[in-house]
Amino acid sequence: MKVSVVAPALDSLYGAARIFLPPAGATQIAAPVVQAGHDVEIIDITYEPSLPDFRHSDVVMFSVMTSQYNNYVELAKIAHAAGKTVIAGGVHPTFLSEESLATGYVDYVVRGEGEETITELLGAMREHPATFRPNGMLGISYRAPDGTIHHNPDRPPPQDLDAIPWPARHLLGKYMHIYKRTKLDKVKSAGTLTMSRGCPYNCSFCSVTKFSGARWRTRSVTSVIEEIEHLFDRYGYEAIIFTDDLMTTHRKQIIELCDTIIERRLNFPWWCMARADNVMMWEDMVEKMAEAGCITVFLGLESGNEETLKNVNKGVATKLVQSAGSATNVGEAAVNRLRQYGMNCVGAFLIGEPHETRKQVEQTIGFAKRVDPEWAQFTIYTPLPGTDSYAAMKDIVKTKDWRLYDCTHGVFDSPYLTGQEMEKLLRKAYRGFYMRFGRIIRGQGLRFDIMLSVLRNLFRHRHPAKAQDRPTNGLLSRLWKRRPVDAASAPAYRF
Repeated sequence: MKVSVVAPALDSLYGAARIFLPPAGATQIAAPVVQAGHDVEIIDITYEPSLPDFRHSDVVMFSVMTSQYNNYVELAKIAHAAGKTVIAGGVHPTFLSEESLATGYVDYVVRGEGEETITELLGAMREHPATFRPNGMLGISYRAPDGTIHHNPDRPPPQDLDAIPWPARHLLGKYMHIYKRTKLDKVKSAGTLTMSRGCPYNCSFCSVTKFSGARWRTRSVTSVIEEIEHLFDRYGYEAIIFTDDLMTTHRKQIIELCDTIIERRLNFPWWCMARADNVMMWEDMVEKMAEAGCITVFLGLESGNEETLKNVNKGVATKLVQSAGSATNVGEAAVNRLRQYGMNCVGAFLIGEPHETRKQVEQTIGFAKRVDPEWAQFTIYTPLPGTDSYAAMKDIVKTKDWRLYDCTHGVFDSPYLTGQEMEKLLRKAYRGFYMRFGRIIRGQGLRFDIMLSVLRNLFRHRHPAKAQDRPTNGLLSRLWKRRPVDAASAPAYRF
């Protein structure tokens, strides 16, 4: 069968900051479909100048995050009108499968990690096109011919990650020049790779534990090294971004990986995500990571306020700062330790947790400045489907316009802050962190053009009622005006 795998359009601060990553969900779910012998293409709508018509497709599949939902529904409508079988997967359809099916444009939802499910589903459709029924197929929700919606039992996550084929990067040829603009170490093009799945923690704002399970599963080091070499040899990448949700869960696995990189003399820079308490518990692991070429670590620092950390179920161990010098917070101590071993830090900070006052948000901004990681990512607390916060906050959200669930919009009013006030504080956080004179003098400020791009992104796509947030005169007004963009900085087509 001819299968089109579609990544809907995605607006985010990453694009504004010149970070262009391949669509992980689309490339991963396409891989077993290729392996099963289907004729597959990947369409990344973010970089397409016009809408696809799907005339040559038999099946159209979507991998969907929440902020992509509106674009995905419009595309599914086109595919359905063309008489194609439409299948959806990814985080958003997994947790709100009934919503997708109720549109009438979607035939099947593949829930959770979908490699095994999609292989079984497409195989059955190919072998029994006239008689196939999904009754009993694990991990499937579907719309029956009479319009009723059914949810089959969940499929357990795959345990042998080495048996799952690598992402189908060979189908990204027309976009590869865009993705390779993402750099590490300023000049080295960075490819993405995932070593593990699952997370034993359960932060209230994150759906990973519910999507992939609380058990951390990992590929063998041999498999990971082979894929790294494949990325270098076939695609010409020079650096690696490990996209694991939490790579440093298992100390021995990371040390084994680092030892192998060192033994094989694979001299390349790499990036990964970690937890602050992992960094403080296992200094030998941090030292080995630095020796093996890790130059940047993403840490979810969230807040310097212990009450906020408790409210989001972050659960970091405060006792780990006892031997951390002047640090008063595990996050601050972890940033200092990374710096001690020559590694940069991307610190992630939350604004607007429902119990936070304006004063506490201001404290978080001040905490970010004090800790002073090399880069800071500020986001508004957003109750995304699949998270504990979504269930807890369903009665106070102001909108179900999923385009606004990109962590830069205030989609609820808390007892202390309106959504609009959260958005203003977000812009204040970015300006205050990056436009400090000392950082700019030290060369730690974002490039001016990138900073403007990020701020412009934060001012764009506000609610219509908030048009007054846009500058209307003076220098900011002139900077606000859209400049010509290339295909990599913004798509030519948006919903």
